[in-house]
Amino acid sequence: MKKLFLLVCVVLVAVVMTSCSGKIVPTAFVSDQAGATILIAGDASEFKDAIRNRIITAYRPLATIRVVNMGDLNTADVGSVDAVVIMDSCLAWTGLNPSMKSFMALPENRKKTVLFMTAGDPDWTYSYQEVDAITSASDLGKEEQVFTRIAAELDRILNS
Repeated sequence: MKKLFLLVCVVLVAVVMTSCSGKIVPTAFVSDQAGATILIAGDASEFKDAIRNRIITAYRPLATIRVVNMGDLNTADVGSVDAVVIMDSCLAWTGLNPSMKSFMALPENRKKTVLFMTAGDPDWTYSYQEVDAITSASDLGKEEQVFTRIAAELDRILNS
């Protein structure tokens, strides 16, 4: 009976995880006047999509922007990338995305990374591998506030 209960719990967690995050379509926005290259890695949700679209709109005239799924972060060519925005979720009992963890294990990647994490608790704070994350609950009224914080970090990285 305990094994059956555990199996049901595992299946439910898997269903919740897959329903909360979806795949994004990998795309590239190439700017003729690009002075920089930005990589955005993450998954899809209404909240993250709204923020990602704000980043693309604001930085498209200034930078070439590549968008990839979180699972493709480790295979993306980041050698010529000036800044990386990771948009991940911290869900109870699931830990962190393995792609993000191995990407952040390299010191040269951490220096150019803006880490954005969503969680259920709006007051939650997080730091990983010496990178302080911008955190937020997925509150559709807070996109501009989160975008402003991400843009400030992107500007700091791109101007250094």
